[in-house]
Amino acid sequence: DLKGTGDILDKYIADEPVSKDFDKETFVKKLFNNKATGADIAALAEDARNAALEREHIIEKMDNGSYVPEDMAKLTIKNEDFDEDLDDELEDFEDE
Repeated sequence: DLKGTGDILDKYIADEPVSKDFDKETFVKKLFNNKATGADIAALAEDARNAALEREHIIEKMDNGSYVPEDMAKLTIKNEDFDEDLDDELEDFEDE
């Protein structure tokens, strides 16, 4: 159900730096309407975090030695990070 989908998402993003502007309600509806499983939601949460790390060039900084802990303190996972990965996953759902 819709509430259960939201609860599962909450579990996977509880310790993540999610933006205050994240439209969780709309994202949960998209997950539910596309019959996302718990595993799908876990993967989407991880992918969104990785997208945020890339968007903020944190991985690049780690690779070239310019990373400082303050970089991670500034990190927020935004709607665009979740939506980008959901769009990718939905294409994968359709291919199955």
